[in-house]
Amino acid sequence: MSSPLRDGPPPNAHDRWAASARLVSQSGGLATVELSFRNQALGPLPAVRLTISWKPGMEARDVEALALQLAGQSLAFLSRACLEAAAAKTI
Repeated sequence: MSSPLRDGPPPNAHDRWAASARLVSQSGGLATVELSFRNQALGPLPAVRLTISWKPGMEARDVEALALQLAGQSLAFLSRACLEAAAAKTI
């Protein structure tokens, strides 16, 4: 199976996404990270805030990376749900 990480960027600019994370706050072992996503077709999407565990020994960049990983996993499930919903509507 091919992987976008190994095969380079998608040839269609509308399929090329940029993602970023910024630590907003931390308190009591929890961190709030703001995630931003954009591409050429949609421009910037509204930012999403994700609250995750801040484990001992983690630095801000570790927490931001974890938030991006969790978002990526969730978006993969969202992609599957969208494709299944689309398939249910086709004849």
